[in-house]
Amino acid sequence: MSKKAHKSKKTEAHTPSHANQAASGQQGRPMPILPTVLAVGAILVIAAVALLLSNGGSPASPAAASAGAASNPAPAASPTAALVAVKRATAAATQPAAAPTAGTSGASQGKVAVTAQNGVVTLALADVSDGKAHFYTYEGAGKVIPFFVLKSSDGVIRAAFDACDVCFPFKKGYHQEGDEMVCNNCGSRFPSVKINEVKGGCNPAPLDRQAGNGVLTFQVTDLEAGAKYF
Repeated sequence: MSKKAHKSKKTEAHTPSHANQAASGQQGRPMPILPTVLAVGAILVIAAVALLLSNGGSPASPAAASAGAASNPAPAASPTAALVAVKRATAAATQPAAAPTAGTSGASQGKVAVTAQNGVVTLALADVSDGKAHFYTYEGAGKVIPFFVLKSSDGVIRAAFDACDVCFPFKKGYHQEGDEMVCNNCGSRFPSVKINEVKGGCNPAPLDRQAGNGVLTFQVTDLEAGAKYF
């Protein structure tokens, strides 16, 4: 083989073909990122403009946001919720009120106001002889003084202030359950036959009275002595 032919083969072995050069050029060329960046930037600009327009042309401050919430109240309740509210209100309005319990605080809770003549308060025995506790108030010594009268199971007419030495600061008094008087504050129970007989503690504070000639009488001085409880 001549030296020229050998040199030609050696040159062909070290010289890449045009196809290989094109492939190599495509692999080494950087990706065209500029169009991508421009597209993303355009999207961000459009979003910012839309947000600006939705806020009236300027960013909303906290005060403005609060004012906007105040000027746009929450939507009204649904018809179903409104109907339920109307039914509840109607039921509450038509439900009969509970009867006041005798002996609870306040001179107007089932109590009758009485007055004195010549220093004496007088009640008809016939009005208090049914075995039920009857509640009254007398106004004297600058106070409204509640008391009760009942005919106990042994046939004696008894009376006491509507208070005791322990619970009187709460001004809740007593109520009757069967043959017992019950403290409205602590729930202690006292048989009717013990009224006027036992005093102190949570027992109803005794009230002196005199029965005779069809009437029950109380001295004003005895009634006013109970003002300390009220």
